[in-house]
Amino acid sequence: MRFLIRILLLLMLGLAYFPASGFSAEFLRPALRIGFTDTEGSIWQDKRLLYQGTAYEFIEALSTYLNRRTAYTSGTMEENLLRLKSGSIDMIILPDGPMTNRSTEPIPVNLPAGTISVPLGESLGWLLLDENRAEMAPQIFAAVKTIAEVNPFFRHDLLEKYHSTGLKLKLTPEEQAYLTTHPVIRTMISPRQAPYAYLENGEPRGVIADVIKRVEADLNIKLEVIPEESQQTMMEHLTNGDIDMVMDFYTDYNWAKAHNADLTFPYLTLNYVSVMRKDRPLPAAPVVACARTHFYTHQFIERMFPAEQLRYYVDVADCMAAVNRGEADITFVKSITAQSDIFRGNYYNLYTNGNVMFSHQVSMAIRDTADPILIRILNKEVTHINPLDITSIINHEVYQVQAQDTLQSFIYRNPFLTLGFAVGILLLIIIGLLIFLRLRHNYTQELWQQANLVNSVGMYNIHWFTNELPNAIAYYNEARKKGELFVLIISAQRMAFLKEVYGSKLFAESVKASMQTVTRKLPWILRYGLSAEITHVYMLCRKPTGLTLWQAAEQVEKNARTVVINGIPTSFTYYIGLCPVPRQEDIDASLLMDNAMMARNEIIGTNQTIGIFNSVMHDELLHHQQIELYMEKGLAEGEFQIHLQAKYDLATREICGAEALIR
Repeated sequence: MRFLIRILLLLMLGLAYFPASGFSAEFLRPALRIGFTDTEGSIWQDKRLLYQGTAYEFIEALSTYLNRRTAYTSGTMEENLLRLKSGSIDMIILPDGPMTNRSTEPIPVNLPAGTISVPLGESLGWLLLDENRAEMAPQIFAAVKTIAEVNPFFRHDLLEKYHSTGLKLKLTPEEQAYLTTHPVIRTMISPRQAPYAYLENGEPRGVIADVIKRVEADLNIKLEVIPEESQQTMMEHLTNGDIDMVMDFYTDYNWAKAHNADLTFPYLTLNYVSVMRKDRPLPAAPVVACARTHFYTHQFIERMFPAEQLRYYVDVADCMAAVNRGEADITFVKSITAQSDIFRGNYYNLYTNGNVMFSHQVSMAIRDTADPILIRILNKEVTHINPLDITSIINHEVYQVQAQDTLQSFIYRNPFLTLGFAVGILLLIIIGLLIFLRLRHNYTQELWQQANLVNSVGMYNIHWFTNELPNAIAYYNEARKKGELFVLIISAQRMAFLKEVYGSKLFAESVKASMQTVTRKLPWILRYGLSAEITHVYMLCRKPTGLTLWQAAEQVEKNARTVVINGIPTSFTYYIGLCPVPRQEDIDASLLMDNAMMARNEIIGTNQTIGIFNSVMHDELLHHQQIELYMEKGLAEGEFQIHLQAKYDLATREICGAEALIR
């Protein structure tokens, strides 16, 4: 038992020892206590109590190489020097300032007594250590050197990050006088490269045009842009001294000397991307379209590809067109103009993958015969322009060009949105057409109902029956040939009295119910139509087998005799007229209906209820028609004469009127 207790105690001691020694040494780095004074650009604490500045970020990177964690203390230089002497801090940050080179390393002019300095790098300042505790100085020197070897641009990146607002523009009296005596400077810009630089109605547009406006506003001068349509002729004007400057020139002094020009500091960096065809893969040895007079062609493309693969053209637009036509496989253009070149040129078979192939800077090129003071002035202007302003100008112009894209380019850039929009428009058109057709159908239906129905009962009227009769007779042509078809008209006696007694609406509903009952019981009634006044009904019937026309009419009369009105069975008496449908002759629906009506009229006033149109009636009809014809002819020829027969008032024995007689 004692043995087990001893083993447990040893394990507990081991666990207590290892975290305190091994783990702490590996993960808990000793503190590097640093004193500082708030200095804009170098090191300061913002409103959120977060540290900012070039020296701060450099020291944070430095601490990882020193295997230290940092702890900062703010105070004045005097307070920090007292802390350094007392040992409460290890070092002090001294911002960049005047220095002397009394030794191998630059030393600040205002080096406090009793301290030594370790330079962090140009424009970053120094670290001050107590001369009695300088054992860390070699480590700091070595760490600074290591950072410079690993990333030579780290210091430059920090300076650009915290000093990106541009320097204050300060011109000497001599420079001011030069601008006063030279208020206009003749310049040119690269053409046909929207949105980078291009001309619109002779006026400069794009990124370079916006930079020109900025320079004009800062220097209070006029940069007169002389229009030129090709890069080649622009370079010739500069070489010959015809203009004072080119606003956008490749930053290469050899290229500048070749065109008799001097350069300002660069103010813009351009990235170049490749443009290729969509319809075929890039071959192993692609044909490259090059802009002959552009610097990047000689500086980059001619070094990247052998001469036999190069095809030269006047400018970038021609290169794009050559790739689109298939004369070349690839070309290189500015990244900010690539999409614009594709969209505005309608080169929808071209694309760019966005990978940067090479870059170069842009400066202003001044003819070498110009006064050198102009170069110095423009250099001050370049350093004065905020780099963020240049970025804003580029973004603004890119969006401006996209806003002016054609419909084709919009469709190319937004295929799914365009498809959705087109589908939406199509749906709206379809819905509109459906609504229109529905309204048209309803309107046509309403017109048709007004023309073909008796609205009060919803039954077909005489107009519909007249139009439908020829079609129905043609449909039942076999029955017609057998002499089985006939037209029937039925009307109730004392119709006006019945409508007045029961009311028009109730009477109409009763007639409708009666007709539905009759046509259900007598299926050989093929078609029927009701008059608008609900006084009579025309029917097309097929004579039942074994019945005569008279017997068929009696069947109709029998089934229609009793009509239920307002729940009360009411007996009706009818007049019925029939007209057989001829077996062979042409059909005149109106004539058949008139014949049936004549048969009905013939029996009114007699003790008969059924009349059948026959040859006698036909002759009478012809006679009446002949009389009507003679009357119309007599009226037309003035054969009628009017004779007046006087009327006497017996009381007064005077003529009080006359009767007109026509002979």
